[in-house]
Amino acid sequence: MESAPSSVHSDADHATLARLAAYLCKRQNTLNERLLLAVRRDPGIVGADSLTYREFVDHLPGLFMALRDFLQDRGAVARNDGVRTDAQQHGQLRWRSGYRIDELLRELELFRKVIVADLARCGPAIPGFEGPLAAMARERVSEFFAEVACNAAQQFVNEQQRLLQSYTQKIERALHERQRLTTVVAHELRNLLQGMTYAAKVWACETNGERVRAQIQVQMQEMHDLLEQLLGHSELMAGCHAAQCEPFELPRLFDELVVAHRDAAQQKGLQFVGDCTTAPAQVIGYRLKTRQIAANLLTNAIKYTPEGQVSLEMAARDKDTWVIRVSDTGPGISAAQSVRLQTGVKQPDEFLPGRGIGLGITKDLVDFLGGSLEVATPPAGGTCIEVTLPARVIPGPE
Repeated sequence: MESAPSSVHSDADHATLARLAAYLCKRQNTLNERLLLAVRRDPGIVGADSLTYREFVDHLPGLFMALRDFLQDRGAVARNDGVRTDAQQHGQLRWRSGYRIDELLRELELFRKVIVADLARCGPAIPGFEGPLAAMARERVSEFFAEVACNAAQQFVNEQQRLLQSYTQKIERALHERQRLTTVVAHELRNLLQGMTYAAKVWACETNGERVRAQIQVQMQEMHDLLEQLLGHSELMAGCHAAQCEPFELPRLFDELVVAHRDAAQQKGLQFVGDCTTAPAQVIGYRLKTRQIAANLLTNAIKYTPEGQVSLEMAARDKDTWVIRVSDTGPGISAAQSVRLQTGVKQPDEFLPGRGIGLGITKDLVDFLGGSLEVATPPAGGTCIEVTLPARVIPGPE
């Protein structure tokens, strides 16, 4: 019975394999082209269709160098971390190129066949390359590609696991946020409904119901505002950003906000103060989301300020940023609530008592726009919330 090829022992055999390895490295451009042609013809490898020639072959020289070392020394793969690194890079690049794992393995098998075919075709031209030595060379090529396939596939699986972990974390965050919002919305709607129930009982005892009708109208408007805020936040969490990032004029936005909120403040007997004199004339960003930030802050300030004033200010901070500043003379926000609002760290059963869902949504919008939010309690009382936004928002992935 014929025995399997044995290990190389003679200096002549070592020299022959060294010449063979060097010969293959010199022919790598030709072998690359043959490999690419074989891959293009294989109907089971569709991921390569989108690759340019350069993208396909850029990292292959490292594999050729590793093959050269392995042909000369059976233990080279086990001792050379560079071989493992080259194989992992191959798996990572093919993952990023959109390959499936079966396409990766099919490509490496085609690579092996191209090398073996070239050995059969051109090997006899190398002195001493025949018989058992040729069989050993083929065996080492197969061992090498088995090692490469193992490491490349492992890297491919690692990339998949990282992506899966990222998706899992996003889902967990979304579920956590949904639970928190459900708690907040239930709390707010319960308060509004209790107010409407009380108003209805009073109305039943009143001969003149105008005052109660006005109270119910306010409660219904607040409920409408709450649901609008929730809808806007749901779109933000779902990544539905229909609006485009574009230039818009701050003075015009400021005027819209003043018109929309001044009457509500005056109806409560509050003074409404506004200033936009130092704001940039134009910024680039998401106009509707920016408007919602200011509107949420103003709505909360008016709602929870029993007397005094509410103010809106837009101003330039420096050449790259600008601020929205909303102040009121209301009861203020506690230190713990302020920390949670500024950091965004919330528990599922936590909300900002007396401030509703609006501030939580505002923080998420500010984060989306790449800005920051600070809360201060002036010595005289009240609350001042300052939102710093970039003058040029960089759109994120849609």
